[in-house]
Amino acid sequence: MLFRQFAIKWYEVDYYRSVRASTFKNRRFYLDKHILPFLGDRYLHEITGDVINEFYAELKRKGYAPKTISSIHKFLSRLLKSSVKKGYIEVHPMEELELSPRSH
Repeated sequence: MLFRQFAIKWYEVDYYRSVRASTFKNRRFYLDKHILPFLGDRYLHEITGDVINEFYAELKRKGYAPKTISSIHKFLSRLLKSSVKKGYIEVHPMEELELSPRSH
């Protein structure tokens, strides 16, 4: 399954039910502006710790603050955790990270 397909469905169903309306709206920006352009066309099984590290490095090159990158990390981690729980991937890619998102 493409990351984009899973992410949008997860966001609109599972995430919607678990957060306040303001959080839901704010995280849509992260999804549309940052996460989907970088990861959206990859298959879930192709997303590894290395790919996520590249993503964080790209955000840092674009000048985003460590706090913003950390917020995106938390959201993305939750999304990927759900993909493991639902059986789309076997290992949570965040477990492969060598550096924290603030270290980039």
